[in-house]
Amino acid sequence: MLRIWSETFIFAISEDTEFLGTLVRQIDSHFHLKVFDREAVRTGDLGDCDNSLILWDLTSIPAQELNPFLSAHPALLRTCSLLLICDETCIEEATLITEEGAVDFIVKPVRPQELRSRLRLGRRPWVQAMRTTFDFMGSFKLEFTTTEQRILLCFLASPDFTVSRSELNKELWRTSSVNSNSLDVHLFNIRKKIERTGLQIRFNNKLGAWILSQYRQTEPRDESDKRGQ
Repeated sequence: MLRIWSETFIFAISEDTEFLGTLVRQIDSHFHLKVFDREAVRTGDLGDCDNSLILWDLTSIPAQELNPFLSAHPALLRTCSLLLICDETCIEEATLITEEGAVDFIVKPVRPQELRSRLRLGRRPWVQAMRTTFDFMGSFKLEFTTTEQRILLCFLASPDFTVSRSELNKELWRTSSVNSNSLDVHLFNIRKKIERTGLQIRFNNKLGAWILSQYRQTEPRDESDKRGQ
């Protein structure tokens, strides 16, 4: 199943070597960092950065250059997590861009621990999923209840589209120990709605979790709702 956003790529647009040094030290090894300067933005060498986490340093490449870039890439704020880096002189611009769709901003001088936390928050499930989930599911012209949407967000925010009962219970009811058939009913209803899209939610006994996936041509469609899982 095609990922809707990248799990590993971070694009940093900055010319501040001190900031970039701090950034490198706060990124886990499984992430791939790509750094671009002002010239790369102007010449179009920035490349395809859709579906990734983007750190845009407004002290290096100001809002006057970011705004044309956003206009040229209208899907970016819907398909990426844009985290702005600013200082006291450009907080107002960072605030305005955040109101338009950037996920957050951080003010220099950047503290390492804060930067690490903001990197994590910039990729938290609700931020990742909100950028793309409703466009993705909306393309199928389906209607979901608020609870069904929250369940789908959990699946789409998971790196392998896998969610356990305890994780869903914790997200929906803030506890992992809920003993209720309500979750099974919601999952059953979602299954019926997404069936015609080629997607399915099935229970994997080995993992002890549900998986959102595409039907395989050689795989018969399972019509059971597996409420007992």
